[in-house]
Amino acid sequence: HFHVLTRNRSDGRKFPELVLDKALDREEQPEFRLTLTALDGGSPPRSGTTEIQILVLDINDNAPEFAQELYEA
Repeated sequence: HFHVLTRNRSDGRKFPELVLDKALDREEQPEFRLTLTALDGGSPPRSGTTEIQILVLDINDNAPEFAQELYEA
């Protein structure tokens, strides 16, 4: 569902950007948990890790269906 792009800032620093590849559906999977690990270029390399939690919110993507075409009140 996702891929990570590495972007460069004007000051030369880099930052990750999480990009959505396909639409999410809460009925299929209501939550995603991703682990992002960054390594520097040192020897020995240093690293940092964080967990990303994505909660998928639902929108009404189904048109309403009624038993009758017309209701009178």
